[in-house]
Amino acid sequence: MAKKKAESNTVETPTVKARRRIFYSKDREIFNDDSGYVGTGVDVPTVLYKNINSQIQRAIFSSDNLCFLMGAGSSLIKDKDGKAETGSGKSMADLWEEIKDNAEFKKINEAFITAANKNLEELLSRLESEASHFHLNNKVTEVTAIDGQISYIKGFIKEKCKLTLSSKFPHPKFLRNIFLRKQSHSRVKIFTLNYDTLTEQAANEVEAVVVDGFNFSHDNTFSQITFDLDIVHREKTRIHTEDNFYSKLFHLYKLHGSTNWYLKGEKIQRRNEDEKDSIMIFPHKDKFKESYQMPFFELVSRFQSALRKTNTVLFIIGYGFGDEHINRIVKEAVIANLNLQVFVISPTAAQEGKFDEFQKLILEKGLRNLMFISSDFDAFAKNMPSIPNEEDRKNPLIGINDPVFVEPEDILDTDDNDSIL
Repeated sequence: MAKKKAESNTVETPTVKARRRIFYSKDREIFNDDSGYVGTGVDVPTVLYKNINSQIQRAIFSSDNLCFLMGAGSSLIKDKDGKAETGSGKSMADLWEEIKDNAEFKKINEAFITAANKNLEELLSRLESEASHFHLNNKVTEVTAIDGQISYIKGFIKEKCKLTLSSKFPHPKFLRNIFLRKQSHSRVKIFTLNYDTLTEQAANEVEAVVVDGFNFSHDNTFSQITFDLDIVHREKTRIHTEDNFYSKLFHLYKLHGSTNWYLKGEKIQRRNEDEKDSIMIFPHKDKFKESYQMPFFELVSRFQSALRKTNTVLFIIGYGFGDEHINRIVKEAVIANLNLQVFVISPTAAQEGKFDEFQKLILEKGLRNLMFISSDFDAFAKNMPSIPNEEDRKNPLIGINDPVFVEPEDILDTDDNDSIL
């Protein structure tokens, strides 16, 4: 009896599994780890996007102004095993691993490398601070040595950002889908913090026109007025004259510059030649100051202006929120413009503490216009809803993809407390 009594009093400590919010707005969360999907063989991104298809579809095809803010994650494409595809972009951690054993890198003061803690942005910041110190003390030899190390790191970063579009990359599909919007809407605006030219290469593949601030003259010189121009098909007959906007056109704003931007005299040019110095805001602690110089000031100003317009949707994709001036613009817009809808798409969107500042806006200010989706750019592009444009509607052979809603019970059993649409 004593033995049985002891057994009956034994209490097992239940295993506690942290809830991980995948997609949520102010007062609801959808599709979390407790829903039972993870590890069941279900393609999580596909199920997730089917559940929120209608929200994404409205955002893309019903908004007057559609904007995208692309970060490094939109150039870092991984295979099914989670490994970077050949020719894909690199994270800051990846860049450090590649450069750490190089002979030139090892010439850098070990104290700086240790203090930088495997972060090239921090290392560049320390080196530039040291160079300024030597410059003030007229130590020419030391300045020359530090400047050489800085140039070496910048050259390394630039070289690793010269990417070639692969058939495995989702950029062309992404562009094709956004071109299905009505022509009555304003042009799609893509703001990117990336230096690479994957978006431009994808545009070339789908025969699209990129309006990126450079004029259409032979020397491809930056001219901000270019953003105010448009392209139309002009068809003239004896009966009528009709203008049709060219559907495959979007605006591209490279907020941190590009591997193919160069300064020639006082002109900023876009060129294919592999010249030594590109116009790029390299990662360092004072990079926001460079954003107040041309052409970056113009580009950032247009980003800020775009987020102030009514009925605007902003998709933030693959951005780690590491640039304070960009974060401030987004935060102020989310608070001030209640007609702005923001979707944050990131593989780390569900991690505790990753986006605390923006998640607090949902809880403290009761905002309903800021949503998070745990996903990468590849999954987003592959699962984007499609809808025909005006010309397609005239073609009876093309149908409309209606929003798809997947009932949870059609996939597998869930508990009553599961937060599913």
